[in-house]
Amino acid sequence: MLITQKIAFFHIPKTGGVWVDRALNRGGLFTRQVDHMHSYPEGHDPNLINNRFKFAFVRNPLWWYRSFWSFRVGNGISLSRQDTILDKVCMSLMFSEFIENCCRETPGHLSGLYDAYTSGLDYVGRTENLCDDLIHVLNASGETFNESTVRETPMANCSKVEASYTPRLIDLIYKSERKAFDKYGYEIPLETILEKD
Repeated sequence: MLITQKIAFFHIPKTGGVWVDRALNRGGLFTRQVDHMHSYPEGHDPNLINNRFKFAFVRNPLWWYRSFWSFRVGNGISLSRQDTILDKVCMSLMFSEFIENCCRETPGHLSGLYDAYTSGLDYVGRTENLCDDLIHVLNASGETFNESTVRETPMANCSKVEASYTPRLIDLIYKSERKAFDKYGYEIPLETILEKD
């Protein structure tokens, strides 16, 4: 969890949290990390978070899984990494195999992760609208900040390895993560549907 005087940010992995941290600092806010970078809201001292505007970001499940895989593979992380259930039972150097493993072995994993992070928050933004949603949070919380420097913050922690979805893989993710698609209003972008198998 990352806090300032008026906000508490719960960083769901692969949703733009590194950029959020940089943007807050560039915008003139002093941030402090409390507990682990990706800690859940549950279990934190209520006196620490209840008087702060609590928020997180979610991401289209298609892009979340692609980003997770790309980050792991692109950074040379070995298949023996055991940080998450996806690392333990799903990881593969082949993107299609990783997606198939996720949908077979851990269906609904991301929907559950989103639920665990977002329950009881004041706001859930979208990675696809990261800058504008962060500025909304800062204004809603009453923080004083430099909006132009927040907007000028370069993207961070971008994945280096490209991966493409086939219609079959899109269908697998959609069925597995239907709850997240529906709850956060995500649709399958037309350009991915038109890709060939």
